Amino acid sequence: EARDPIIAVTALTQALQSTAREAGHPAPIVAAQQEGGDFNAFGNLAPASQVDVANARKGVRDSALAAGRQLRALGVNMNLAPNANIAVAGGPAQGRAFSDQPARVVSAVKATVAAYRQAKVVAAMHPFPGDGGASQDPALGPAPVGLSLDQLRENLGAFGDAGMCVTNDDA
Repeated sequence: EARDPIIAVTALTQALQSTAREAGHPAPIVAAQQEGGDFNAFGNLAPASQVDVANARKGVRDSALAAGRQLRALGVNMNLAPNANIAVAGGPAQGRAFSDQPARVVSAVKATVAAYRQAKVVAAMHPFPGDGGASQDPALGPAPVGLSLDQLRENLGAFGDAGMCVTNDDA
């Protein structure tokens, strides 16, 4: 018998939380990738797309807050998102990253992380800085990064400027 995956995930996470609590253990970390669009573990939940900077910081924040609340309701307390890459034309982050402008990426990542924190979901930014400028998706094979040292430093900005410090208290 087919079961609704949302109901199944919720039942599973509730059972995990209950078992941990009864055993006197801390709550387990339950993670999912809910980055947006094709990169969502749960396709029918927010955000529809991460590439949303045109809607300004508030739109990005509202979308992430909705996603965080939905994930939390499922029992998911960590999101393997946002994608903090800078889109480079022809690179694997094109059409996936918030923008090709470092300042916009930093702003969007900060808004996203703050929204997940408000929803009590840990945000785990990814991928490695500079990945958006790789010759192909690094998951598919060797992917040299054709960015200058200055461009790589700009890519690092999204990570450092977002103030990413994850603690167990966040979830």
